[in-house]
Amino acid sequence: MSENNLTSVVITRPLARSAGLLTRLMELNLRPVSMPLMDTAPARNPVAIRQLIDTILPLKWAIFTSITAVEQTFMLVSPKRFAGTGIAAIGASTARALLQAGFDRVLLPEAGYTSEALLETPELNVADTGKAAIFCAPGGRHLLFDSLSKRGWQVFDIPVYRRIELTPEQAVRDEIIKSMRLIVVFTSAAAMAICQKNLPENIWHVLRRADWVVVSRRLAERARHYGADQVHVAQGPDNQAIAAMVAAVARRN
Repeated sequence: MSENNLTSVVITRPLARSAGLLTRLMELNLRPVSMPLMDTAPARNPVAIRQLIDTILPLKWAIFTSITAVEQTFMLVSPKRFAGTGIAAIGASTARALLQAGFDRVLLPEAGYTSEALLETPELNVADTGKAAIFCAPGGRHLLFDSLSKRGWQVFDIPVYRRIELTPEQAVRDEIIKSMRLIVVFTSAAAMAICQKNLPENIWHVLRRADWVVVSRRLAERARHYGADQVHVAQGPDNQAIAAMVAAVARRN
């Protein structure tokens, strides 16, 4: 048995977004363990959200924070309603979803895939009084809202979907306890918070001693806040970048 076979890699992404990463890790002879900590669902009151969108249109910029935000928004309103609106995305995957929805141009930072990077684009890093809407889940992307507001923009959070917290199954907890070597992948601060909240203390203790792979410097700071000692930042949030960092960490252990 190779050294990699002894390494379990806990993936905390929602199940619908983790299949490709699980496959890639198996190709690298690693042992992926799916531990989704969140699922998504439509907004509780879609009629009210649709009315809110109708009220604030037209916009100068519409900012989409995830693939789910794209999917849920255009289940409520037609993309045609955004004619004349600048369309922005956090992350290449979200940008691709917007292009597939029919938009010809999507603002995406040349480097980076975070709120910070988007805020540094010339289009948004200006004082303005135009209207900008952030299509997201409740409680997310405070930096975007606060930064644009300070620049004079009229900013609206549009909660087009919601997150549902999940408690890991007992089989997953057992896998964590018995793992000889452990790497944990976090792609959001919300997943870290749910992990601490919903896992028994003994499981959380084991996870904090593991190697953590995260997808941004901001998440690395959050990881250290939660007590992780070994934190490694992938080159990006895509499966290839995450898998490459996981493999590098596994080789070093």
